[in-house]
Amino acid sequence: MSPSRKPATPSSVVLPFSDDSAGEASFAARALKLIVMAIVIAGLYFGQALFVPFALAALMSFVLDPVAGFLQRVGFPRSIAVALVIVLASAALIGSAAFAARQVIDLGADLPAYQQTIERKVRGLRQSVARHAVLGQPVCAGWRVPPVE
Repeated sequence: MSPSRKPATPSSVVLPFSDDSAGEASFAARALKLIVMAIVIAGLYFGQALFVPFALAALMSFVLDPVAGFLQRVGFPRSIAVALVIVLASAALIGSAAFAARQVIDLGADLPAYQQTIERKVRGLRQSVARHAVLGQPVCAGWRVPPVE
């Protein structure tokens, strides 16, 4: 650097944007970020029918890969090990769904008995509270006792 040239000071540096255009540029940058975020969020929302199965498949592959690796170390070829793991995982999933469906069906069949038991217990509770009321006042302040049927 020659002695005749002066180093640039902060006040002598010319910025590509003046104060007004710098504010407009930062506004434009923020607006662009918001637009990009809105597009990404909309894409994820409308693409969830496609992305959710892929995400579940990726999670299942992480869970089932060690089992396939074990079967491969035991001596199965990779393709047979993967097919066997898929069949076993599908069977477990179908079995779990069948068990849950059977439980829901049984609950639906027993629901009238549960309803009658609950109604009987509520009726007994109402009668008990009505018997212990003193001169028509409930046992605890603030309780409203409905009429006994």
